Amino acid sequence: MSAEQMDELLSLLGPELTRQLTNYRAAIEPKQRLAVALRYLASGDSLISLAFNYRLGCTTVTNSVHL
Repeated sequence: MSAEQMDELLSLLGPELTRQLTNYRAAIEPKQRLAVALRYLASGDSLISLAFNYRLGCTTVTNSVHL
């Protein structure tokens, strides 16, 4: 996928991927959430493997994939 295609997809899905900032932690950027979801769909990797590769929690990866 080209960078232009990624940006176009992000512009379409950005509002759905944006999460609210809290005092406890920073929200995951929509671009990273989209990258995790696309990687899952393209590779079929396990959610645990994706969490390890992207240095995110398993719940965060699950929520990114199952929008």
